[in-house]
Parts: sequence; structure tokens; C-alpha cells
Amino acid sequence: MTRWLPVCLVPALLLLISAGTGLAGHKKLKCDECHITHRSDAAAFQAGETWSTRHVTDGLPTFKLYSSPSFDALNTDISQPDGTSKLCLGCHDGSYPSITGKLRFGGSDLSRTHPVSFTYDSSLAARVSRNRLRDPNTTLSGLGGTIAKDMLDERSKLQCTSCHDMHGKGTIPKMLRFRFGQGTNDPLCRVCHNM
Repeated sequence: MTRWLPVCLVPALLLLISAGTGLAGHKKLKCDECHITHRSDAAAFQAGETWSTRHVTDGLPTFKLYSSPSFDALNTDISQPDGTSKLCLGCHDGSYPSITGKLRFGGSDLSRTHPVSFTYDSSLAARVSRNRLRDPNTTLSGLGGTIAKDMLDERSKLQCTSCHDMHGKGTIPKMLRFRFGQGTNDPLCRVCHNM
């Protein structure tokens, strides 16, 4: 019985998606824009998911990464985008024809956005002065579990998908998981930061 579960669930999921119950701003995209569907793509398993390399094989640029004196002093493992961030930037770097304006991240410049593709763990939280960064293993995210469980990838890295939910119903602008734009009381920032 258990082996038939995926056979039943996948069509049901696809039916729900096609009925407009999800995908937020990605409604016009098919699942295979981001996911592997019924085909082999070994490179897609690098992030531990069935990610398609469809939009990253065109050669992503070398990105200018986020930098600040306080962030740089933490000696994080920030590097060129990987995991789901690499997938997001496969289109949002401007290489996808319909991604323009505010939906495009200035080409190869990520220096003015929140940093992505770095490990956010208890060790990093402990290195931030005056407890300004919450411990992801013990702090509740507000999504049902801890920050580590609900918002970080399987390598404890913070990615674009930590804050953005492209499968959501789009009730919050920019497909964010939390409200944003309320200054120092901003719910999105306060999930991880003690301000």
C-alpha cells in the first residue's frame, strides 16, 4: 500500500497546483521550471532536492556578494549562491526574458540584498555580539518549528527560500513568509534578529 502512495499523491498535488491553489507569483510556470519531473538530471540533486538545472546551465554570472564590516568579521562561509538560491537566481539574475524590473536582482550584484548561501547555526549566533542573532536550533520560527527546521536547508544554510515561499498563496507581497516593512519591529527581520 505504501509504495502506491506517491502514485496517488503526485497527481492530486498537480491537480491542486493547476487549480490555482498555490505558486503565488509563479502561477504561469510549470513545475519543471524548478523541479525535475519524470526525467534524469543528476546535477540537480546537489541541494538534496529534485531541483532542475534548466535555468542554471546557461552560466550564472559571478555574483558580487553581500559585505559589511560586522558581517565580514563573523568569518561565515558565504560564497557564490548555491542550493535553492542558485535555482532562484537562474531566472532572477535577469537571464530569463520575462523577469524584469523589481523582479530582477541587478544582474550580478547581490551586495545590496540580504546575504544568502551561508551557514546559519548556533555557532554563528554565538559569535554575534550582544545576542543580536537568535539561535536557529532553539528559536521558534512562527511557522510550526524552529528556524533551523522551517527556514534553513539541509546544510543549515540560509537561502532565498528561507524568507520567500514560491508555493504560497501570495497573500504577502513578494511571496514572503512574514510581513515586511515595519522598521525595527519588522516581523520578518525579528524572526532571526534581536533588535
